[in-house]
Amino acid sequence: MIDKNTIVSVKKMLAPEDNTTLINYKVTDAETQANSRIQKFVSIDNDNADYQEILQWVADGNTIQEAD
Repeated sequence: MIDKNTIVSVKKMLAPEDNTTLINYKVTDAETQANSRIQKFVSIDNDNADYQEILQWVADGNTIQEAD
């Protein structure tokens, strides 16, 4: 479970087929900073608690990074 208070950054991830369709978010938080082998990806789904944490993080004034 992701906690909005530990999120460091959120980045958009695009579909490789067209490189324009947003498919999920990559989250960097305290846990992933401490262990680079861990990666967290969050699907865009209103029923997803982790997605709701990202939305709250943005509502708190943070910005989601654009995809590379």
